Amino acid sequence: MKTHSSNAASVVARPSLCPYPPPATSQSNAERILLYVYPGASSLAAHIALRWCGHPFDTLAVKPAMLRSASHLAINPASVVPALEHGPSVLTDDIAIHDYLHGRFPDAGLFGDGSGQQRAETLYWMMLSSSDMRLVFQSFCSPSFYRNRDDRRSVLQSNASLRLRPLLELVDSHLRSREWLTGFRSAADAYLYVVLRWAVLFGIEADDLQYLAAFKRRIEADPCVQAALEAEGLSPELAPTPRMVSGRTSVPEAQPCR
Repeated sequence: MKTHSSNAASVVARPSLCPYPPPATSQSNAERILLYVYPGASSLAAHIALRWCGHPFDTLAVKPAMLRSASHLAINPASVVPALEHGPSVLTDDIAIHDYLHGRFPDAGLFGDGSGQQRAETLYWMMLSSSDMRLVFQSFCSPSFYRNRDDRRSVLQSNASLRLRPLLELVDSHLRSREWLTGFRSAADAYLYVVLRWAVLFGIEADDLQYLAAFKRRIEADPCVQAALEAEGLSPELAPTPRMVSGRTSVPEAQPCR
């Protein structure tokens, strides 16, 4: 296991809705999981999935300046999050991380019951969010979005809405007859939730899509989703809170929140 500076480490109390027993004291470095996160980024989906797994893990919040630091580039040369360390293994892709967690903790049901059909369904909906929808938001991640005039930002928002709206309508129609994307709660739901947060953050209107709105309320009622938001200093309303994560925090062994 790679070593990391511990000068910012602190143990964060967990909300009562997602109770944790005392920390496991027998965890060795080879057993401990470390997830690199940036609050509200796609790493939030992996953070939620880890809490559903109920295994002890650490999170290390990465600040923008750290993404291109030598220490982080040694972990992820692409200078992004998430990244997951588990013993000697390092994974730096969203889908790969969720797939790895499913293999390690199959009882969490991140890809369903493990059958080919349920795994394929989960991957389909997850790819829709992590690829098709995510690409729409790339323009908002460019520094030019913040440097340019308000009219330029308005054009970017309008174009993004035109591209994203058909995809959101597809998902909304699909959720008409089910609570979760695949009929069971899965890793795809965690990623869709992150994308819906981005849509609100960047002013892409979707309030009229009632089944998506119901999905967002449903997943935000999940105690482990609430705990992940709280740990990253986020809220369902997207407003930063004074409890913003800074540095490394530990999550002791949990009862899977299902």
